[in-house]
Formats: sequence, C-alpha cells, structure tokens
Amino acid sequence: PRIAPDFSFKLGFPVFNFYAPFSYWLTGLINLTGFGIVSSLKLSFLFALLVGFFGGYLFLSNFFDFYPAFLGGVLYITSLYFPLDIFVRGNLAEVWFLALMPLAFHLVYKNSQKSHRKTFFLSTLVLSFVLTSHNIYSLIFMPIILVFVLLQKNKKVNLISLFFSLFLSAYFWLPAIAEMNFTWAKEVA
Repeated sequence: PRIAPDFSFKLGFPVFNFYAPFSYWLTGLINLTGFGIVSSLKLSFLFALLVGFFGGYLFLSNFFDFYPAFLGGVLYITSLYFPLDIFVRGNLAEVWFLALMPLAFHLVYKNSQKSHRKTFFLSTLVLSFVLTSHNIYSLIFMPIILVFVLLQKNKKVNLISLFFSLFLSAYFWLPAIAEMNFTWAKEVA
C-alpha cells in the first residue's frame, strides 16, 4: 500500500512513500515464513549483524590477511553504533544500511578488479538494497560510493552498476521526491 489509511485520524498518509522499504520487506519475508512479528524483527537484526560482519570481513580481506580482516569484521559489528541502534533506538533501517554498506564497497572493489556477470549483478543488487535501506544515509552514501567508484581501476563497469542500481531503487526514491510537496513531511522533520 502506498497510503496508510488509518494514519492522520483515518484520513490516510503516504508514509510508505517516504520510509526506505528494504529492511521492512526483509523482515516481512521472515514473518511470512511462519515466525511471529517480534521473532521476525529479532531475526532481522541478527541477520543484519551477520551480513555486516561478513561484508566487513570481505571488504577488509581485499587489503589484509585473514586475522586482521576477521578482527575488523568483529570490531565493525561490535562498535557502539550497532547496539545503540538495536537496543536503544530500535532502528532497523539504520542497522541494515550499516550492514550492507561494507558489502557494497567490497562488491564494487571486486567488480573493478575483475568484472564477471555474477559480480556485476550482485553489486548492482546490493547497491540498490543500500539505496533503499535508509533515507538519509542513502543520500550521504551516494557521493561516497561515487568517489570510491571513480578511484577504482574499472570505472565504467561500476558506473553502469551504480546507474542500474539507481533504476532498481527508483520505485522508492522517485515517488518520494515527486510527491514530497503533497505532505507535511518536511515541516514535521
């Protein structure tokens, strides 16, 4: 649904146009497998930590040996921001953004070293997940990943991947930008 019909005193509000959907879709898929809502949320947080560790380890393994990369992955997911987001703020979208970010950097780096169709497809998909995982961080992430892409050897394939990921995530950001004037979201935030 694009409009939450019960919000705003039963008048409806297009809240789903303005909150990044990736983490909620993933948690919803976990819920559809038979887990309860609370268990699905906990599993989503756990899965995000595993993805964050795995992505951090893979990215660091491009530059370091096994033990420093492993330690870097552990330190990444045990940094204070993850438990703050999980236990204090309960911000699933931020946790998933932070989990997917090092994996995106790893795939862009791998794609620039030796591009295969599988790596290209995976990097495009993960970049689109990152772009739909958190509103503000995705905006901050765009110039950072663009600079990272421009610093790599094979710029062309990664720019194409980034371009396709923008198209894959356009279902979220295009309506959010186009319909922002129809809400009070800017004034409330």
